[in-house]
Amino acid sequence: MRGKSCDKSYGGTCKVHEKVSQMLSAFLDDELTQTESQRVRIHLEDCDDCRQALGEMRALRDAARSIAFPSPNRFEIDQLDLALSVRAPRLAGWILILLAVGAWAAYAAWRFLTQPGLDFGELAVAAVIIGFVLLFASVLGQRLLELPHDRYRRIRK
Repeated sequence: MRGKSCDKSYGGTCKVHEKVSQMLSAFLDDELTQTESQRVRIHLEDCDDCRQALGEMRALRDAARSIAFPSPNRFEIDQLDLALSVRAPRLAGWILILLAVGAWAAYAAWRFLTQPGLDFGELAVAAVIIGFVLLFASVLGQRLLELPHDRYRRIRK
């Protein structure tokens, strides 16, 4: 029977042909069970249309595999990292925290020497809070920038 087309005498379509034609891509990728693969192989012996479709799929797959994609150079990767990076705000947050603590310590020492007994806690707390807010904003900004590129964002635990 090799070389014949699928029998489409029942209403113009063959149910086996429809099922097999939907499995051709999975067959090509070896994703079918042994039974399904055997069904497709048997059908391919008799169906010119499906053999031709499978040949076209195979040619397309091979053509796609042969495409060479250029690798980005190290400079391009570094530029992309800088474009998506939030290192500057995070660094600014840490610097602000360190400067605030240092300024508070200097101010506390000066006030202690000039007016013993004054409370400088409010200044220190404000500086630390501002530093942590900047750090939080930098992390949030990074997450928002990376969100469209996160291929795992739709996966649920």
